[in-house]
Amino acid sequence: MKLVYVGLVFPHHKGTHAGYNHIKDFLPYDYDVDCQMLYSKFACSKSFFGNLMRRIGYKFFGYRIIPFFLLKVFFLSLTNKNLIFHVIYGEDILTKWFLACTLKHKVVCTLHQPFAWSENNPSFRECVKRTDKVILMASNELEKFKCLKCDDNVTYIPHGICSDFYHLPSDKKEEKNGSVLMVGDWLRDFDIANKVFIRLLQNNPDQIINVVCSKENRKYFTDSRINCFTGITDEELRTLYWKSAFLFLPVKRFTANNALLESSACGCNIMIASEQIENSYIPDQYIKMMPLDFNVCCQNLSEFLNEKKPSDFSFFDTISEYVISNYSWRKISEKTISYLRQK
Repeated sequence: MKLVYVGLVFPHHKGTHAGYNHIKDFLPYDYDVDCQMLYSKFACSKSFFGNLMRRIGYKFFGYRIIPFFLLKVFFLSLTNKNLIFHVIYGEDILTKWFLACTLKHKVVCTLHQPFAWSENNPSFRECVKRTDKVILMASNELEKFKCLKCDDNVTYIPHGICSDFYHLPSDKKEEKNGSVLMVGDWLRDFDIANKVFIRLLQNNPDQIINVVCSKENRKYFTDSRINCFTGITDEELRTLYWKSAFLFLPVKRFTANNALLESSACGCNIMIASEQIENSYIPDQYIKMMPLDFNVCCQNLSEFLNEKKPSDFSFFDTISEYVISNYSWRKISEKTISYLRQK
């Protein structure tokens, strides 16, 4: 059987070490179907023609633009036998038109969103049912998707990380500055984060707080002493991980979270405030979990910061070793190729 990569790079992951698209560098795909046009400037344009093309795309094909990449899918399906199409972002790419173009070949899709995301999307749910196999980013939703598909061809394979880049500093002479770090945008609770950071600054005006987020989300942080970074390089982000006392993640759901894996590989202490109870990725003994509650967050973060002087915080070697040994792309690709080829 021949493997076909069907994927794209999200704009905010382009040129970085983040994103599920890095699995392409470790799996022996025979063909590549590039769906990047779904996030092209034209597809996202607010011009008259951009809006018109989106309307046509959604109405007739279920995409934000006319999906010319389906021509390649159809051509490969016609000219080959026994293909396996691996759709790396099922929520963005999988439609009835895509499935039609694969003819009788196998389709395996990787899903990144929780089951609830599809509950009000019956057409997408129907597409998931018609796939041959599904890969999930969280183990706690296996039964729901098995029930949806009416079979057991659903598995959990976690997100990977570029462990050759995100790791402990080689000489461990990178001095900690006791900073609090928050990274990312998706499903973050910026309102609670801002309130917690303001309380920390009230308790200690010298506390360093760094936030890495999109330009659109900087508006949530109302105190000028909160350092907001947008568009920084991966090298600069890695340095922020290395220097921080801990990473704070106030998030509704943290499965397949790039910041969680990156910071852990860099030896950060992790503080997660979340509505999510199940934790598929990092064992509880390595992280501090708490409810997504303002008072609880303030208490836990303050207690941790008050334990030591800024320069006394150290690297968490154990969590780094655990993440790199379990979530390197090489390890994830081995599990994925085994599942893809499994009859």
